[in-house]
Amino acid sequence: MPLPMIVIGKYLGRDEMGIVRFDLTIRIPDVPEGIAFVRGICEQDFLSGRELPTEFHAFGQPDYKIKLGPSIQQVRRSVTNQERRTAEALGGHRQSGSGARPGYKGDGRVEGKFRIENKMTTAGSIRVALKDLTKVRSECAPGEQPVFEVEFRDKGTLRVKEKWALVPWKEWEKRVNATNDDR
Repeated sequence: MPLPMIVIGKYLGRDEMGIVRFDLTIRIPDVPEGIAFVRGICEQDFLSGRELPTEFHAFGQPDYKIKLGPSIQQVRRSVTNQERRTAEALGGHRQSGSGARPGYKGDGRVEGKFRIENKMTTAGSIRVALKDLTKVRSECAPGEQPVFEVEFRDKGTLRVKEKWALVPWKEWEKRVNATNDDR
């Protein structure tokens, strides 16, 4: 349903290019200030002074702030905590700089066992490319296995909903066979 509005205009005449110019003031009850434009006015309608069907689009700032979700600082802190928690749960440590420093590749490491890459998403899915998995494998020292960990989080609170780890099939098969031998 269109908003009721009052359009008050002043005809300024034609400019040097022959274009008709108007000064328009648009008032809409109960709507905060905004930038507006009017569609559907032709020169004859405007000069006749009759009421016209129009559209209003407000682009101004609302009087209140809308919280859309966590801030960038909260997301960064959350990712750092994810890296630390995952590495410590496996008996290792977080790599400072999240693998950006030479000699400290990967997000976390358990020396001699695992090299960890952490990812987080608030979406319902995440795309993992072979190059991402190959990168983690290439950063492993001899005797280390790559682990690609993914956390699915709530968009508003960043609370962990699900946590998954991807490991190479040979490593998975070795661990499954080791547990079957223990029976």
